[in-house]
Amino acid sequence: MRTIPSEGVLAGQIPGKQHIMTPLQNGDFMLIILDDAPGLQQNQMRVEVDINPNNDVTWNKAVEAWGACRSGSQRVDLAEASYTPAGGFGVGVICPPLSAANDFRSSCTTSGTMLINQSTTGELLLRKPGYFGVWYDVEVFDSSIWSAWGGRSVRFVWWTD
Repeated sequence: MRTIPSEGVLAGQIPGKQHIMTPLQNGDFMLIILDDAPGLQQNQMRVEVDINPNNDVTWNKAVEAWGACRSGSQRVDLAEASYTPAGGFGVGVICPPLSAANDFRSSCTTSGTMLINQSTTGELLLRKPGYFGVWYDVEVFDSSIWSAWGGRSVRFVWWTD
């Protein structure tokens, strides 16, 4: 389980858009984009997940919101991203490279979004499919997410796989 350190909590509440590249426990890399979310309370958070197909990240990825702790609790919500190339079978599609100019979005993916609340969500689980398509936890963020990202929009972009 990962706790956001105090300097990360302070940085997470700086107004405006911020980009944080962070390694995950399994060696994957994640770009976390924090942004202002007018209208959200400090006990709310908009969470989005996307993938970077330019780095061959083409398998679905997910962020799950769970209660106080996963054991003895229930999943509150789920946001899942998938690779959706246009053109059909046998037709190649070149996805534009993700950059600040296109807000790190790709026309070759479908991203998932959820709105979560502190009263029901205590953990965020970053998940991906492994062998035989069985999903597993890559990273788990504890309740420190609320002091770091509460009242904000948080985009998790799976950068490498």
